[in-house]
Amino acid sequence: MNFDELLDKRIIEPVSVDAVEIANLLRVARRDIATAESLLGTDYDWAFAVAYNAVLKSSVAYMAQCGFRPTNRNKHYNTFRFISLALPEEHELVSRLQRFRKKRNTTVYESVGTVGEAEVRDMIAFAPVYVEMIRERLSREVQRLLEEDDWRERRPPRRRARGLAQSITPPSFQPMMRQRPSISRIVHVTVSTSE
Repeated sequence: MNFDELLDKRIIEPVSVDAVEIANLLRVARRDIATAESLLGTDYDWAFAVAYNAVLKSSVAYMAQCGFRPTNRNKHYNTFRFISLALPEEHELVSRLQRFRKKRNTTVYESVGTVGEAEVRDMIAFAPVYVEMIRERLSREVQRLLEEDDWRERRPPRRRARGLAQSITPPSFQPMMRQRPSISRIVHVTVSTSE
């Protein structure tokens, strides 16, 4: 099957998506990888499903980059069909997608406890490799947006000019804090609220 056949059979349809939307899909994929890792010790089924979602979102991002999206029926299946046509040189990685899709469907829709530790670890190891492979194929504009995210994550947090008291004080008390009360007033308020 080729792209024209996918279009003729209405498996995919043309779409126009900007770089920001594509970058956002990759951001979701990154978030999902981190979430899946955090679920590893608590729920294998959901850790698998969330890591799978990272793979799916990055696949949708690549599809959008190419100017397509899956139509309403069998979206996951058709997304991976598109990817297998679009990236034949990545056959080894792409061939695993449909197996992961079937396992995810069983886990989410049919039964509990179907994912074992080895399977979830495999999925969690696969997801970042796959997402990075997709990321490398995205436009320069999307790359630039994602690199800005990387830079923000590496830099230390900025300190606020107003200090710690301003940042930890609930908004309803901030007008009171702007008056800069004396220590005795703060102690008095603290004592009177504890009675």
